[in-house]
Amino acid sequence: MKSFSITNFKQISIKDGQLKACFEQADLSINDSHLITYQNTQGVHEDLTAAMQELAFHVKCWLDLPQLLPVTIIGFYKQNSGNAQLLTVYARLGDDEAGNPGMGSLAVRHYLGRDEYAETERLMQALAVCEREATAYMERGKTFANHDEVQIHADDLILFHSNVASC
Repeated sequence: MKSFSITNFKQISIKDGQLKACFEQADLSINDSHLITYQNTQGVHEDLTAAMQELAFHVKCWLDLPQLLPVTIIGFYKQNSGNAQLLTVYARLGDDEAGNPGMGSLAVRHYLGRDEYAETERLMQALAVCEREATAYMERGKTFANHDEVQIHADDLILFHSNVASC
């Protein structure tokens, strides 16, 4: 039996309300890895959207923008660059809450491990949350926003049937 694990996300993006992710997948049985592209055809869950929005704080800091300015994060891409990693965050500037486009699109670059940045720990936590949310889609089949799922355990059914029978 093959054993696989996600080792390194290269890209996570939300386009047309759908998740796209590129990551390295390690095949532990042969000690090798390969690049996988994952896409879904269902809408993303609000947890992933909220996780991506945590990156807006950093985009505003890097560009010296007012924190009240609406910025919608649509994705990020990481690539190795010498002894650092280049992070490119893609955003739309000025979108309103209804999703109407604002002033334009941005691609903001930051070197992880090279640039001095006071909020590096917060940035790394935000990236980790995005990656955990994307992983939940791929490995655990997280329910998407446009699907409802209810799990009823056997013990709950027994309790339900005993309550119905007593009526």
